[in-house]
Amino acid sequence: MEYRGRFAPSPSGRLHQGSLIAGYASYLRALEQHGSFVLRIEDLDFPRCPISNTPVILEELELLGIESDESTVIQSRNLPRYDEVINSLLRSGVAYYCQCTRAQIKERPCPCEGLNLKPDNCNLQSCDTRSVDPRIHNKSHAQACECSHEECSDGTSQCSGSNCNSDKAKQLSIRINLDKLLPEFASFNDANLGQLLQSDYKDHLASSLVLKRADDIIAYNLACVVDDHDEGISEVVRGADMLDATFVQLCLYKVLGYEAPEFLHVPLIVDHNGNKLSKQNKAAPVLASMLPHEALLHTCRLLNQKISVKANDLAEELASFTHLFTNQLTTRYAEAEGEKLLAGNMELSPAAITNGIMSLSYQCFNKKIDSHRLYEQLHSLAEDDASSRVTCAAPGHCDGPRYNSPCAIGCHGRNELSAIAQPSALGRALAVHVTERELTKIFYAAQDYRSAMQELIYCISKTFSACSMPKQSIVI
Repeated sequence: MEYRGRFAPSPSGRLHQGSLIAGYASYLRALEQHGSFVLRIEDLDFPRCPISNTPVILEELELLGIESDESTVIQSRNLPRYDEVINSLLRSGVAYYCQCTRAQIKERPCPCEGLNLKPDNCNLQSCDTRSVDPRIHNKSHAQACECSHEECSDGTSQCSGSNCNSDKAKQLSIRINLDKLLPEFASFNDANLGQLLQSDYKDHLASSLVLKRADDIIAYNLACVVDDHDEGISEVVRGADMLDATFVQLCLYKVLGYEAPEFLHVPLIVDHNGNKLSKQNKAAPVLASMLPHEALLHTCRLLNQKISVKANDLAEELASFTHLFTNQLTTRYAEAEGEKLLAGNMELSPAAITNGIMSLSYQCFNKKIDSHRLYEQLHSLAEDDASSRVTCAAPGHCDGPRYNSPCAIGCHGRNELSAIAQPSALGRALAVHVTERELTKIFYAAQDYRSAMQELIYCISKTFSACSMPKQSIVI
């Protein structure tokens, strides 16, 4: 069977070292196994994942050399598929509507399975659930009745389950009971940690599992299982914080009749107090302080991977490519902004500017943007307030699908997470220090860096070993 791996970051913030260790581990594992690799953006927690964060994550993954062999999967585009699975479970009686809160279920088992609860405005035995992305659809649309039942208590011919115009409807989650399922999965074998016992995680396992939250958001566990099945993932490589979730996901695979993949859990990155490095804990973005090859080598060392002589030589080659960026651009910019740098409040760090320039170069090459027009635009950004300018150096290149990357020079779609989303700072870094001819050289150097980065990743994958990974959390 062909090996298929995946990396599935959540776009709640930029990539930090905790997410990168899982990202590189999953990507290098797929390369080492001569298999295929899929990127998936898990953006279903809509309040935590603004739609503008997705292109930022994709942009950073491109810089870091983590590439999908297929089109990137965006979970929020897959809502009808999740609803199809949930509705099938509702009709079969496996899933049920629940009015319990999370706190109540911690105190006692959920009693709702036998109550035959259903959303208001629906008199039928079951109501189909239907999801929308509230970041795209307006509130009135998201609450509209749009399912196909013939009768509802309000006398209309349509009722959409949890989307009915009812306050009570929004308070119902959808669950399945795990009491009879969990005993079947007393243990599983992890490719890094060996045999793991469910009894060691019983304090984290509830007797019922949410499939769809009361706020109408598809639950992580369901979406993860459905996607991994649909994408044909043969091994899931992810952080050890998901070990308890693996047991409940194995139950879901059983219920849905899917074959479960293998699992490999990488150690967590924690601070000296044992706290997991995470976006919620305001972990620093990797590309704010490191260049891609530096981040790759640092991550491999954390994973106890051997760096070959050839890999080290490639890394030195990459460092020479960044000489143009770092020495001729970012260092000069840092000197020009010396007082801000010393005060700790410079707009962008040298590494962030370097990564921004490389990302900008990739977009210019991919979209065939005229470097001379871009140079003139950056000059104007250095002289004027960038936030008041809306003219694009390459009119029309920002148009496209809703997940198209924001304009590289900030004409719209600016996002505070992106290294290139502060065009006034980037504009000064470029326009003050380089000519149009030098700008073209920078673009070509960035492309050479990208190629060398890919070569370095493939070189490291040849000696990558899951057996060498640490078993315990990594303290940094």
